[in-house]
Amino acid sequence: MSGQITPEERSVALRNVVTEQDYAVRLKTYAQKKGTTVEKLRELNKEDLLVARQMGIDPEEYRKQKLADLAATVINTIGGRQ
Repeated sequence: MSGQITPEERSVALRNVVTEQDYAVRLKTYAQKKGTTVEKLRELNKEDLLVARQMGIDPEEYRKQKLADLAATVINTIGGRQ
């Protein structure tokens, strides 16, 4: 899935006037700087699932919010607004 932008990421990118291609490059750079992979950044880990369960949030909704938050972080950290 690392080659594809999720709908949540696409929405944030478009709101920030960032093309999908630019976002994909920024995401890859962000993952490299964090010493991880795009897939690992996007997945729900055990802690995420625990938080979602404790807050009474559907894991799928939590995942969507995590992806949107990831996109905002990537856009604001790598290259800033253009």
